[in-house]
Amino acid sequence: MGLLVASRSSSLRMAVALGTPLPTCAIRRQQICHEGDATRAMEAIVRHANQWLLWAALIALLVVAAAFCVSVWQATPSMPLYRNIILGGAVVLMLVFGCGLIALMFYSRRKGYDEPARSDRTRRE
Repeated sequence: MGLLVASRSSSLRMAVALGTPLPTCAIRRQQICHEGDATRAMEAIVRHANQWLLWAALIALLVVAAAFCVSVWQATPSMPLYRNIILGGAVVLMLVFGCGLIALMFYSRRKGYDEPARSDRTRRE
């Protein structure tokens, strides 16, 4: 639930706080507060609320994806042992190749192989 607050500052006419207490300078109209302090406080409140909304959306997506995976897993018949062994070997090989390629990328970057080619010759005109 949002709380609308009127303020004296020209840049901060109305503020919306989602579930967090507002700074006292935005609540009391009699108190003189600096415009920058109130603006920074409201930006922090909105940023904090946006982070909670983002985390809530990401957790909801994770729960939905996990529920879908479990339902599909339970609906399919079990595989024979040799297929599970082949699948496990493929996963291990994929991890080895992926980590190896990333290691080569870091090695190449540190040794300077990714730098553009340079020439000591001067350009002819």
